[in-house]
Amino acid sequence: MRNVGYFQLKASEPSRLSLEIQGRGRSMFNLQNNRSVEFLNLEVDSLLGITQVIVHVYRVPGMESETLIEEAAKLDEVGDSEATESQKHTKGGALSFSKDKLVKAWSSFKGQDGKGAEKVHVFSLASGHLYERFIRIMMLSASKRTSVPVKFWLLANYMSPTFKAALPDFAKAHGFEYELITYAWPPWLRAQTEKQRVMWAYKILFLDVLFPLNLSRVIFVDSDQVIRSDLLELYTMDIKNAVYA
Repeated sequence: MRNVGYFQLKASEPSRLSLEIQGRGRSMFNLQNNRSVEFLNLEVDSLLGITQVIVHVYRVPGMESETLIEEAAKLDEVGDSEATESQKHTKGGALSFSKDKLVKAWSSFKGQDGKGAEKVHVFSLASGHLYERFIRIMMLSASKRTSVPVKFWLLANYMSPTFKAALPDFAKAHGFEYELITYAWPPWLRAQTEKQRVMWAYKILFLDVLFPLNLSRVIFVDSDQVIRSDLLELYTMDIKNAVYA
């Protein structure tokens, strides 16, 4: 919960957002903004960074000793094996799993080896018109050489307006998907003066907040690479549940 602004809401235009606690945390915490509420409406009327709303949470009585991390540890112990009756139910009956749901949830959580993937996800970034030309070649070669559809996740922080405007037609012409992702450098993290170091940080430090939580695997490909073989082989490689490989 104490992420100090590490997790950021994505908004492309001023809008009204509704925040609520989901999953196991909903039985443990309630939102509090001068009063107890189940959800909180936020109005974002500017994208200049001046909208600041402090959201507090408080524990539900009786849940003071419960933790969200313990549940993940229990799933780790159970894995794909038979779950005992005591493992099917969390402490205090706050949340219960059937065996099938437990195994399915754990398989989704740990991210399997990618076998049977219907789409390959590729992450890349480019800065400057030269590297934007390179990344076009990389995307074209990846989509042509890969035996399943490819979706590119492109960092928008350094993307030129010209390249951004050309992406929809380029994707339609060559049959791939893309999505622009962005992240503002946290103010509490030491600022970097060299642009190259900032870009390196986006390649490694912020991966857990750049992508949706349901994306189990993504391949990073440099913008100046040319793909000569099927990326599906790399995407389905068994990396033994390693975080990076």
